[in-house]
Amino acid sequence: KVIIEENNSKKIIGHIALNNIDFKNCSATLGKVLVGDPQMRGQGLGPKIIKKLLKKAFEDLGLHRIELGVFVFNKSAIKSYKKIGFIKEGEKRDFRKLNGEYYNLWQMSMLESEWS
Repeated sequence: KVIIEENNSKKIIGHIALNNIDFKNCSATLGKVLVGDPQMRGQGLGPKIIKKLLKKAFEDLGLHRIELGVFVFNKSAIKSYKKIGFIKEGEKRDFRKLNGEYYNLWQMSMLESEWS
């Protein structure tokens, strides 16, 4: 898990994690991507930190596959993941019940060969 701080103030503005690291199968799950400070959103910080973590995963840890799950209503995250190069593999229907309503979850992944 990585905590993201603003350069000048050292104020915590978000976090990101690489979970379920499996060195046998060279895979991991990207999770807990959050830019929590609303003033910092929309500035490209999310994609920037994801790319740094992918670089670490593929180049330093020697992983082959990174996957993630994202709720269908999180349009900005889906747009960012696609722009970075993640591919939609499938959709888990009625995956989670939130406030009395069920939501689907997209499964996305990136392979080492797709990382640039």
